[in-house]
Amino acid sequence: VNFNLMTKSPRKGDRNVKENDKHLFLETLLSAQDYLYISYIGQSAKDNSTIPPSALVDELIDYLQAKYTDSDELGKTLIQKHPLHNFSPKNHKEGQPNYLEITEHVKFEFLKTQDSHPLDFSNIGINQFINFFKNPFKAYFNRVLAIYYNEDDLLLADTELFGIDTLQGWHLKQRLLVTDEIEQNQLKRKMLKTGALPLKNMANVVFENTEEQVATIRNIFNDCIGDFKEETIGIDLNIKEASLHFTGKIGGVYGNKLVVVSWSKSETKYLLDAYLKYLFAQASGLNLKLFFISAQAEEIYEAIAIDETTATNKLIDLSDLYIAGHTAILPFYPDFKITPKDVDDLTFAKFKKAVDDKLDNYRFPSNDAYIMHKYNDGYFNNHLADFEQDENEVFLGFKENYAKILSPLAELFPSYFK
Repeated sequence: VNFNLMTKSPRKGDRNVKENDKHLFLETLLSAQDYLYISYIGQSAKDNSTIPPSALVDELIDYLQAKYTDSDELGKTLIQKHPLHNFSPKNHKEGQPNYLEITEHVKFEFLKTQDSHPLDFSNIGINQFINFFKNPFKAYFNRVLAIYYNEDDLLLADTELFGIDTLQGWHLKQRLLVTDEIEQNQLKRKMLKTGALPLKNMANVVFENTEEQVATIRNIFNDCIGDFKEETIGIDLNIKEASLHFTGKIGGVYGNKLVVVSWSKSETKYLLDAYLKYLFAQASGLNLKLFFISAQAEEIYEAIAIDETTATNKLIDLSDLYIAGHTAILPFYPDFKITPKDVDDLTFAKFKKAVDDKLDNYRFPSNDAYIMHKYNDGYFNNHLADFEQDENEVFLGFKENYAKILSPLAELFPSYFK
């Protein structure tokens, strides 16, 4: 059990123990004035085997390499190997002085940057296109600014695993959805061995509770797909009139049905995912039926059919937003509590509340580093409070794009939004 009160009730500004090493390393770099020597034991004293440096040192070398274009092997030049002991004869060979006696240093010019290349929209990946609309802020940071916030936990947890988080629960539900009763014990043993479940009896509690949530949805899912097995369909869509070419794969296809399952309480993003996949399928002439299964409502919804021409035209319109979203951040975010039913009557006050509920919520802080960066940087005009409501550009941009992107969902799933 972790008795650290900061982990039970985290607050903005709390120190993160796992980030301390990075913070101290950064402070060291910033504190250096004339010289900075970084040393580490790179070979074992027992068998002379290679010992890698800290991950932070590797990251520093990779960063310097990215800023240095004269050579692809900067690390070999920067890293100098020296004997373990000062009295080693190798230190006294001509031309190989001890590192403490080195007076001349090689200078590197790191002011150069890699040549920037304009983004190529001649061939657009389907997954890339769909992920863009699921989070335009992240797409802009990644593809245009080449900024990636590292969200992976590289260090081991300092507490024993007693439960699973939302993402781990989602993966477990997805696996249980297609696992019958006979295979469930095998799945549980495998997840225990790989550390995906808590140890001992807690594994049984987590597994059984999750299975209880999945059982009803599995019945709905099996009734929908029948005896068909999942297929992954390759898409190569060329829209000549708009000079667009899409390539990629679509999963979740069972016979002539495209089935999307949502385990989330906030389902707008998953409805949008189903909608975009369906457009690609129909524009490619697959002529599928779309079904959306909501675990929250324990219901299945069949979409209104879209023909090939309509699907193609909708993709062309969305492609204009996709391309524009790589020049400036597209004002659109499906994780705000704004549904297609809200778009027509969306007011400034409702939009401001949706933004603050998501991005300025103390009890449930947003874990999306990309939009939080823009939010804290004033993208939403200081919480949308200092400008005339009817003329607020951020609000008007979001409302226009919600009408273009979200409103079709109400037409596609009328029974869902009734």
